[in-house]
Amino acid sequence: MNERDEERRNAVSFEGDDKPVRERSSEKWKSTIKQMQRSKKDAARSRAKIIDQMSRWVFPLSFLAFNAIYWSYYLHFKS
Repeated sequence: MNERDEERRNAVSFEGDDKPVRERSSEKWKSTIKQMQRSKKDAARSRAKIIDQMSRWVFPLSFLAFNAIYWSYYLHFKS
C-alpha cells in the first residue's frame, strides 16, 4: 500500500479529529433515537393527562347518574 492510497483511505474513513465516520453516524443515529423516545414519552404523558382530566368528570357524573336511576327505581318499585 502506498502513501497515496493510505491518504485516500483516511480521507474516506476519518473526519477531522481521527474519529471514524461510522462512529459519528452511529452517534447521530443514537441521538435521533433518544430524541424520538423522549417525544414518545411526552406524547404518552399528554395522553395520560387528558385521560385524567376526563375521568375527573366522567366517573363522578356516571356515579351520580347510576345512583339517581337506582334510587328512583328502588323507591318507586319498592312494594
